[in-house]
Amino acid sequence: MSEEQKAYEAVKEYDEIIQENFRNSLIDSASLATIETTTILDKFSMWLLVGVGATATLMIANIDKILPFITPFGFKISVFFLALSSLAGFLSKYYALVVFSAATVTVRMTELIQSKSKEYEEQCKKRDEMGRKIGYVSEIEVSLESFIDQYINLFPFQWLRNKIRKRMSVFTVSKSGNKSAVHGVVFQSIALLLQSLSYIAFLIVVTYFINLH
Repeated sequence: MSEEQKAYEAVKEYDEIIQENFRNSLIDSASLATIETTTILDKFSMWLLVGVGATATLMIANIDKILPFITPFGFKISVFFLALSSLAGFLSKYYALVVFSAATVTVRMTELIQSKSKEYEEQCKKRDEMGRKIGYVSEIEVSLESFIDQYINLFPFQWLRNKIRKRMSVFTVSKSGNKSAVHGVVFQSIALLLQSLSYIAFLIVVTYFINLH
């Protein structure tokens, strides 16, 4: 292969890297924008959870006054829907915490990696400048596998290390986007929907039995 062909292939490879990095950055931006919706969902879920708790407290404190209007059977059904709404609310809160944690780690890790990469590139430039004077060309490469092994060994339990290794292997394949966090937003939305529908069902049951009475 001639020098011209080598230069052409090098530029072509560099162009592919540029396009891939840009595509990955778009996916990362879209996933982070999706993750940010968890704040709105979490606020609404919290308001609803507080409302359910206040309603349950009011019903229990005035059970002797409420039973004549909605009957024991209606009371049981209404409490069931309140409990279901509460469980869905706690589930929504759990997924919100998962998403918050993933987003925080992703953003912070990106900032730190960019900072360390900049320092690394500056050191490499200094090394290459000194190497040109004596004809030294570095053949040392950063081992991603070694980094993963050392990072995973920081965690205490083997089952936890295996789980993290599995997650990181998926990350190294996908290279972009925060799939687990995006899934968390979807599951949070489903839990919030169930939470809302359960509370609406509670209101319908109470209204029905009061009108029936």
